[in-house]
Amino acid sequence: MVLTALAAPGAAWAHAALLKTFPAASAEVNTPPPHVRLTYSEAVEPRFAIVSVTNAAADQQVDGAVRRSATNPDELLVPLKRVPEGWYLVFWRVISVDGHPVRGAFTFKVGPNPGPPPRFVIPSLSETAATPNLLVARWVTFLSIMAAVGLFVLRLAIARPLVSRVSGTRLRAVSIAFWIALGVALVATPVYVLLATSEFALRSVWAIGDLVPLLRVSAFGRGFLDIEIALALFALAAAAALWLDRPERPVRSVAALLALLGALMAAAAALIGPAAAGHAAQTSPR
Repeated sequence: MVLTALAAPGAAWAHAALLKTFPAASAEVNTPPPHVRLTYSEAVEPRFAIVSVTNAAADQQVDGAVRRSATNPDELLVPLKRVPEGWYLVFWRVISVDGHPVRGAFTFKVGPNPGPPPRFVIPSLSETAATPNLLVARWVTFLSIMAAVGLFVLRLAIARPLVSRVSGTRLRAVSIAFWIALGVALVATPVYVLLATSEFALRSVWAIGDLVPLLRVSAFGRGFLDIEIALALFALAAAAALWLDRPERPVRSVAALLALLGALMAAAAALIGPAAAGHAAQTSPR
């Protein structure tokens, strides 16, 4: 463990970090900039980005939608109106690859005589992904997935030999509990992705038409929807494995073994999914 830690990168960001801006923070430019350029530590999705550029009177100076730079995927461009001399506040909010929101703000001035800095009203720079709704949805998703996988292994690997050894033993209750847990997981996973996308995109959860195109935009959304696919495959393979399984027989058939192997592989993919949806599998260095 110590050697692994020493071999890891010396520094890493937990979420998207703003590395560089144009105009630079607190800097003065002599001519009105055509746009604000924000360079992050990782690629962020423009459709989730919110960037506000306001003057001392809180008038909006943005002139168009935020877009990704054609030369740098980690860079966002915000077109501006032709701004006069003075001070300007830039407030930004983006979504990291794991779905967490990040905020920040800085000022710049357009010269050569911008005057004294005004008192800008800066929005809150703190935001958390640990809201009660998301925490409940996340725990229901994870616990139901783990319960389904655990009950499946219990049914086909641990409890199965009891049928031939202990009279009166039945596996029906374990099978029913497995299907209940898997059914909850199949429903909870897309609901969690929908709730998270709604929260991070600042849209109503009932705006389904707006949210559905955004579900796979972030690595977070793609990862959890891939978990849903793995769970669906797990359900199909598990159904075949349970249907082919004959607990009273000491040796499984080849078809039953293949179905069991397929179910275990799909279950493993579902368990790996949360890690694949986070920063550990997304950013460079990995």
